[in-house]
Amino acid sequence: MMLGVIVGHAWPAAGAMLEPLGDALVGLVRTTVAPIVFCTIASGIT
Repeated sequence: MMLGVIVGHAWPAAGAMLEPLGDALVGLVRTTVAPIVFCTIASGIT
C-alpha cells in the first residue's frame, strides 16, 4: 500500500495508465464473488 502511495505521489500519470488494468481486476473479482456466495448459501441450505 505504501508503494502505491509513493508511486502515486512521485508519478501521478501512472494511475491513469494503470486504470484499465484496475478496472479489469475489479471486474474479475465481481465475477468470482457472486458464484462463491451463491454456492455458500446453497450448501448451507442443504
